Amino acid sequence: MYNDTLSCVFNHLRLSDTINCFPVCKQFNIVLNSEYYWEKLLSENFGYKELSHNHKNKYKQYFNLNKFILKTSGR
Repeated sequence: MYNDTLSCVFNHLRLSDTINCFPVCKQFNIVLNSEYYWEKLLSENFGYKELSHNHKNKYKQYFNLNKFILKTSGR
């Protein structure tokens, strides 16, 4: 299967389901570790549209910050 096709499929999954797909096969791992995938996730979930590298780590930072904010605000 083409990586672009897999990327489209993964875009319709919840993040928790996507994480479970990492160990399935090498191709899944490659697609899910791509900058394109994490850039799209970062943009959709947090509105982050800055040109930078390592979108996966940036997503983790935003996700953890968002989790902290929700926890401290009582939501």
